[in-house]
Amino acid sequence: MNTDWPSRFAENVRDYQGYPIGKTIQYLTDPEIISLAGGLPSPDVFQRSELRKATERAFDTDIDRIMQYSP
Repeated sequence: MNTDWPSRFAENVRDYQGYPIGKTIQYLTDPEIISLAGGLPSPDVFQRSELRKATERAFDTDIDRIMQYSP
């Protein structure tokens, strides 16, 4: 028995083609494409040492303010 699933969907989602950003995920493994859309930068570009120094400096000088949830 085959069920006609699209006929059971709400009318406003019958033609839904998927979340646009979700569609870009398939390109994340392509080494020829540098994708900035997926929000997953290559760990090779993380400047770990510089980030560590900046974080330590911020914590040493302004920890009370930066740990708050609002200004």
